[in-house]
Amino acid sequence: MSTIFNKANNIVLIRDANTFKSVSNSGFARQQKSGPSFYSFEVNLPIMDKTDYRSIENELLTLDDGVNFLTTSIPAKTEITGLQGAYQTNGTPYVVANSGTVIQIGNMAPSVNNQLKAGDFIKFSSGTKVYQVKSDANSDSGGVVEITLNTGLISTIVTGTSGDTITVGNNVQFKLMLNNRPEVNIIPGTANSNLYTYNSFNFKEVL
Repeated sequence: MSTIFNKANNIVLIRDANTFKSVSNSGFARQQKSGPSFYSFEVNLPIMDKTDYRSIENELLTLDDGVNFLTTSIPAKTEITGLQGAYQTNGTPYVVANSGTVIQIGNMAPSVNNQLKAGDFIKFSSGTKVYQVKSDANSDSGGVVEITLNTGLISTIVTGTSGDTITVGNNVQFKLMLNNRPEVNIIPGTANSNLYTYNSFNFKEVL
């Protein structure tokens, strides 16, 4: 897990979608989604001692101050990606079929209500995009759960027992780009007791 995310004392999740909006002269409005939804995170760190400051700097060096991408889960303590559904499986869940935003998932425990709930995060093994479940979903007697995603698939997923598997909840990892290398402020102290603060880190989901 990312050190920046793990040491955060505040994480803001933002879900963005490009939309066309128009209002006629007579006041009628029209809105239409023009692309998929993507996630952004604003991460704020507490005042840190030298040890924690160095650990953040080391990760920034690994990221080449934003040139390289960051792949990370979100700390469970934030409950941002925490699973709400029962999610009882009967083996490794895989994609049975898909059509548009509707996905069928097999190898789930049969006849369980709320296997996945609206807002649960999900990711498919063949891609980097993270999605959310749009409405509560139960499993049928054959152990298949049909879910609707909050946005259309970015890339083709492979169906069948040798195709895409899924990851859900806190196990989901986001591929992120650092939008800025925030400034660090140093609060002088006695020898080896300086304190350090960063401005906000802003990350955006990328593919």
